[in-house]
Amino acid sequence: MNYFPDWIKTINVDVKKKIRIYKNSPYALRARKGAPVATPIDWNEIGKKDFNTQTFHYKNIFRRLSSKKDPWENFNEKKNNLKKARKQLDEMMEKQK
Repeated sequence: MNYFPDWIKTINVDVKKKIRIYKNSPYALRARKGAPVATPIDWNEIGKKDFNTQTFHYKNIFRRLSSKKDPWENFNEKKNNLKKARKQLDEMMEKQK
C-alpha cells in the first residue's frame, strides 16, 4: 500500500523505521563515505532487507540506470499543484500521532 503522495520520490527509511523525506536532486552524488548517489526508487525496493542509503553509489549507478526506466524522465512535462499533496501528507502524519 502506498501511504505517500506520488510526488514523493526520494525517501530514506532508517533502521528505527523512521521515515525521512528529502527534497534533493536526483542522481546527486553525496559527500559521504562510499559516495552514495541520491536515486529515485520503486516502492517495492523499500522493503528489501539489503536496501539502505548506501545501496546506490558512484560505482554501480550506471548499471542501475541502464536497467531501469528513469522515473524523472518526463518530470518537467507535467505541472503539479503541491497543495493537495501537502494536505494528504499532513493528514497521513496526523493519523500516525
